[in-house]
Amino acid sequence: MLKPIAFTAAVLASLHAADAFALNASPLRTAAVRARVASTAAPNLRLAGGVGSVQMQVSGLQTFTESDTWKRTDIPALLKEGASYFLNDKDVKFVPCSGGVNNLVQYAMTSTGEKYIMRIYNNGGNTKRVRFEHEVLAALDPQRDKLAFKVPKYLGTLKDPKVTFVKLSSGAEACMSEVIPGTLPKNADPYILGKAAGELCKALTECKVEAPCPTPPYFKIYGVHHAMSEEVFYEEIKKPEFDCIRNTALPKLVAELERLDKQMIGAEAIKRNEGKYPMQLIHGDLHYDNVLVDGEKVSGLLDFEFAAQDWRAMEPAVCLTKYAADKEPFKLMDAFLDGMSVLVGLFCSLIGLFLGLF
Repeated sequence: MLKPIAFTAAVLASLHAADAFALNASPLRTAAVRARVASTAAPNLRLAGGVGSVQMQVSGLQTFTESDTWKRTDIPALLKEGASYFLNDKDVKFVPCSGGVNNLVQYAMTSTGEKYIMRIYNNGGNTKRVRFEHEVLAALDPQRDKLAFKVPKYLGTLKDPKVTFVKLSSGAEACMSEVIPGTLPKNADPYILGKAAGELCKALTECKVEAPCPTPPYFKIYGVHHAMSEEVFYEEIKKPEFDCIRNTALPKLVAELERLDKQMIGAEAIKRNEGKYPMQLIHGDLHYDNVLVDGEKVSGLLDFEFAAQDWRAMEPAVCLTKYAADKEPFKLMDAFLDGMSVLVGLFCSLIGLFLGLF
């Protein structure tokens, strides 16, 4: 039962995982062919960074997507400007960290030995998305002590403790958070990651957010990014880059995706699915690169920037996409789903959604 569910989940969310999969002739890995196409058209499907983006290395450790405006930015000066809103310390130092693929994220080290995370958003000036993220985390505040892991806790500004992000002179938003201890887990014990994801998913059902959600749901698959459409996708897979699987996995994959398209998009499908599947607030980007572990426990869940109102089933779907390129993807997916199924009622409703798409 779990294997077809896991596979369907990975296919449904593959558009989001453009950086997760390598293209080759393996039938299992070609489940991510749509993600490979997406990586050609849009490096991050929910990143509203506009056109002309490039990859730029910061301090030799951190890579993030930048627009032309960022290329002309004095990064050290911008970091100091951002920190000045949250810390009364002119001698704060910055140390690059391994995270922050899209945004500029560095440790802020104070002269008194305190350590924080300085985050400057690189999202095309999407203030609505930043505000929604911060309101989601604020809505989780009453449950923080009950969770088995930590989620980001943003500092208020020196001027107003209730304000947790500011707009800098460059036009980008910035915020500062407490440090959550831990390391990236990659493929380490998906069971504990699944259990944490299920716990967060349940907690988010109790969150009420006043701000309108600026992020389109994944079930509107071709509306997630301005650079991707149904027409663009099917034109892309005609290109030579896909010749290596042209007569093997590609026909089967395309047939499956076309079937899912009929189930999910189009006026009739939208009308048929309206109100049919559980909707809720989801993290929307909870793959293992946004998880921290400390020993054998999940210590933190990070990066709520793409939180959205979506089908509940899209939460585990996104989680599973990172495992699809592994040599034994179903083993990892099953372990993750076993962990998530600790919340039996939640998982049963997810099974109902996946089976409804077969």
